[in-house]
Amino acid sequence: MEFESEQEPNLPPLGRTALFFMAWLAIAVGAAVVAMFVVAVYVGVTSEGTTGLDVEAALERFVGPLTVLINAFHIGLTLGFLWFVDRGRLSDIGLDWGAGRLRQLAVGVLLGGGFVSATAGLYWALGWMRFDSQYADRFAWILALLLIYPSVGLAEEMVFRGYLLKNLEEWRGRGVAIAVSSILFWVVHFGTESTLELLGALTILAMGAMFALARYGTGSLWLPIGLHAAYDFAAVNLMPPEEFAFPSFLKAEVLVEPWLVGAPGEAGLMDLIGALLLLGGVYFFIYRPSLVTSARHDATPG
Repeated sequence: MEFESEQEPNLPPLGRTALFFMAWLAIAVGAAVVAMFVVAVYVGVTSEGTTGLDVEAALERFVGPLTVLINAFHIGLTLGFLWFVDRGRLSDIGLDWGAGRLRQLAVGVLLGGGFVSATAGLYWALGWMRFDSQYADRFAWILALLLIYPSVGLAEEMVFRGYLLKNLEEWRGRGVAIAVSSILFWVVHFGTESTLELLGALTILAMGAMFALARYGTGSLWLPIGLHAAYDFAAVNLMPPEEFAFPSFLKAEVLVEPWLVGAPGEAGLMDLIGALLLLGGVYFFIYRPSLVTSARHDATPG
């Protein structure tokens, strides 16, 4: 579906950005509160007169469907703002389906999954991590593969490298757009303790900038979507955080100082170096060639 309008946006770019981000946070917080209430009621009904299950266990049980539902709300919010506030089109945030988009999506998947796999393999080869198999419900794992990770990649890229990046660039240019969207991307990941530490914060900021450069370099969101979804999938399945709710076939144990590689699900020095290398690779092989092509095109006589 594509919405087209020749009308001007209802608000200036900074106003649209601020209103959208507040609405995004309201949905995230509101959905979490409603989920807690529903789960608490569920626990109260199902555990009456028995030892039953506790709220934390019930939340883990429903975290997958809740994640997909919240992402669906955020996708709907983004489309609503794009069509009815910005008066724009899907192509304005890089969601057109032109030539080569499927290839970009595939390259993103290979890049994200391959990078995490190579990192885990390096840690294992150097004796920095040990990996053990663990039980994972295959049905839950398949649902996570098909629904959770794609919904996270699509929703977060539509929000941060789609809608917000577009309006921030319109407000103050590309450099400010990359910096501010990366900071907002870091802010919404405050739920983990590692995010508030220096190495964790720098790693997420580097990843946010890398996704933005991939968006600009390809002219679409498809490579960042594939990269984001595959990166999260590989990270959870190879190096899942302790007691993580999503299914995983492996469990990683750190055998060196945590500051070097970070506990599973957290960032260490090597994770930051890896994120910077990935950022540099995207800059030199995806973003920079697009600048050269654009400059040549602009210099061609009309």
